[in-house]
Amino acid sequence: MAGVVACALFLRLYNLTGESLWYDETYSLWIADMSLDRLSYLWEWPVQFPAYYVMLYHWLRAFGMSELSVRLFGALAGALTVLPAYWLGKALFGQRVGAIGALLLAVNPYHVWYSQEVRMHSWAVLFTLISVYACWRLVNGGRWGWWVLHLLSTALTFHLHYYVGFAVLAENLFVAVYLWAKKGGLFTREAWRWLRWWLLEQVGLFLLMLPGVIVFLIKLLDLNEWGWLSQRYGPPGLLDILNLLEAYTLGIDFPGPSALAWAMIGASVALIAWGVWRRWRAREEKGLDTALVFGLIALGLPLVACFVAGQFSTVWVTRYLLPFQPFFLILMALGVDAIPWQRAAHGVLVLMCVVSLYALGNMYSVQQKEDWRGVASYMAPQFSEQDLIVLMDEECRVPFSYYFGSGGSRIEISRFADDAALDKAVATAQRKQRGGRLWVVVSRADSQGLEQRLDVLPGLSFVGRITFVGIELIEYEWI
Repeated sequence: MAGVVACALFLRLYNLTGESLWYDETYSLWIADMSLDRLSYLWEWPVQFPAYYVMLYHWLRAFGMSELSVRLFGALAGALTVLPAYWLGKALFGQRVGAIGALLLAVNPYHVWYSQEVRMHSWAVLFTLISVYACWRLVNGGRWGWWVLHLLSTALTFHLHYYVGFAVLAENLFVAVYLWAKKGGLFTREAWRWLRWWLLEQVGLFLLMLPGVIVFLIKLLDLNEWGWLSQRYGPPGLLDILNLLEAYTLGIDFPGPSALAWAMIGASVALIAWGVWRRWRAREEKGLDTALVFGLIALGLPLVACFVAGQFSTVWVTRYLLPFQPFFLILMALGVDAIPWQRAAHGVLVLMCVVSLYALGNMYSVQQKEDWRGVASYMAPQFSEQDLIVLMDEECRVPFSYYFGSGGSRIEISRFADDAALDKAVATAQRKQRGGRLWVVVSRADSQGLEQRLDVLPGLSFVGRITFVGIELIEYEWI
């Protein structure tokens, strides 16, 4: 396991600053750079996922806001996640399964990708695993320390990522199944002696989660801050399930032939089916296999619940389902361990790791995130005090300012700007500037209407256009 942890750490640190921070990452820094030492500030905003921003706030105070420092925060959490993955796999199915599952997670491109982002995802996966592992331990006779760990880790995770609520549903379903099978029912004397403590803990958990629930409802109902999700993502279907399986197995943007991708997806599903079937057959005469039921519920119920809820509301977003990936990989590890020929099992495991490393090679070498660093590096040597910067979309000021700084006269235009707003912006530019260059920075927006107005503006001459990843830089000059 020391080697697995070292491998996980190396893959998450390698090329850590190879790509520019993109909008979501700089947004995290913008929030965390505020005065979050006063927790009431989080409530007054209100800020969603406050636990992440509080942790990041203290990290920034200790280590600064360099690209390396801020990316390291998530990378360390991602590397540490292989430990609870190992503990859970070992507790459920034995040491070999735990080690194989941890190795599959260590080299998994999808998990590496989000471990290298300045977002809450890697921390949410870490604490979701700790919560589920603590649940298994306390159900199986764990002492009061496991109850405390489960209560605190689950509440903390909810303030990192709302989707841990689906894991809580899975835990409650397993408790019901476990008591019914092992204690003769939910409300027998023996079952009730344990169940009452569980229900009391769930009440405490709800109270700790309540501030986050209120913020969630405010953001969802009053402010409609996730309305854009419904425009981008529709109800999930079979293709979305296949995309999730591909992400869980190969990450995003797999570079190999589609036949290889389909083969690997099929192999991962086949391994899970094979491991479940072999385990079930081996223990079918010994009563309910609670470990297998626990693993299946931990993976299956959150995904099924998200899929069903996604038919009515936009909750099926692949990256939001990352916290449940370790359970998928642990069940895959169960299938690898169930292969009867040791050399064949070793060959399958090596093949899985090699394909993952192949996908990682493409992830490291091909730039995929918005290149704000490149934009700032190009503009800085040529920029003068006379120049004017036009940002479209206006929210781009966050990543642009991280790299370029706050200097320079600016105009910000919404990506939803209508004709009147565009006319006003052009008039403002004409009033504010009569010399130098006009830089139009476009990201996640349609700039055609703005360009048509600038092209016919008297005294303004088009110089050129440069395309960066996710960004267009259009340059004009007053003559």
